[in-house]
Amino acid sequence: MDYFHELPEPLALKILCEFKQVCASHPETLLSLACSNKWFASKLSEPSADVLWNRAWSAAKLRRPAAAAEEQKISPAMTVMPRDKLRLAGFVGCMLCGAKSIRKVYWEFSVRCCKDCLIQHSVAEYILKEEYGLDPKSFQHLPSREVELYHPRKGAFTMKTYWKDHLLPVLQQEHNVQSFEEFVEQKESGKKQEMDRKNQEEQVKDAKRTERREQLQEWCKEDGVDLDIAGKCSQTYKRNCNLAMPLKRKAYERLLPIIKTELEEGQRQILHRQLLQEQAVEAERVQAQRRTENKRKFEQQGSMAKQQKRPKESCMAASRVTCSVCGGSRLFSANGLRDHTIAKHPNSKPSALPEYNLPNLPGGLI
Repeated sequence: MDYFHELPEPLALKILCEFKQVCASHPETLLSLACSNKWFASKLSEPSADVLWNRAWSAAKLRRPAAAAEEQKISPAMTVMPRDKLRLAGFVGCMLCGAKSIRKVYWEFSVRCCKDCLIQHSVAEYILKEEYGLDPKSFQHLPSREVELYHPRKGAFTMKTYWKDHLLPVLQQEHNVQSFEEFVEQKESGKKQEMDRKNQEEQVKDAKRTERREQLQEWCKEDGVDLDIAGKCSQTYKRNCNLAMPLKRKAYERLLPIIKTELEEGQRQILHRQLLQEQAVEAERVQAQRRTENKRKFEQQGSMAKQQKRPKESCMAASRVTCSVCGGSRLFSANGLRDHTIAKHPNSKPSALPEYNLPNLPGGLI
């Protein structure tokens, strides 16, 4: 039994007056008092109690500078009461999992929590629209938080996120669920049922296609149609093999002339392609043969040129060409020997120069 709940009203008022003096030194006690019983909760919710909450919040900011820093992050469009400021920014720790040293306050969601809890209890807008099929008009009026992200292909973009508990009234009204997890399970089961239904329909269609294909192949064989060529050349045959409906005899009799015409045209195209391929192979063979013959001729001409090549012309004479005047043994050409004779033996007349018994020099060097 809660005896504190049965306090007389005069005693409760006296306690409340004493707390006015305690707020400056211990602001968190005011929240504890508001949670003690309904009478204190109702009294501290009245507009006249705003003075106490403002005094407690001012004391909390002086004791914790981080609380004042978090207050600066409140959007100007938001209105946050001092009681909520004290409850969120005046304490440390995750409100959901109890992790210590957590000071980050998400004012849009009125919660102080760690990143893991934020990810667990919030959901992106595109997931609500695309995966769960919710109408944006039903939840766009709820508080949301914009997150800036970056994608390597899309670049920088902004994504809205919503708190799952805030979505619960909408989900209860439209889908009759009691929690967001139940809504997700309902959607997943619906997707599974839809997938099973589509698989069953696809199996039925596959059975009909198989039956139609077998019937068409049986009748085509009776009429002498080559199924291998029909599968390659006839578009009508291939299209009718993939239809998921029964094939009637009258419909087949209308399709048969078309299939045969396409087969004849396809065979002509195959023969034409084979002829073109054979011509290309023959042309390549002729070119290769010509290249081989030209290479052989070039090699033969090169070998004949080497055999018929004259010795390299030299401006030098043989070693036995010597000067008849001084008997020099230096190698001379015909012109060099005359120049030597005139330069070294100027008294010798060119007309009196003896005839040199020069060998047959290459290139007409005489």
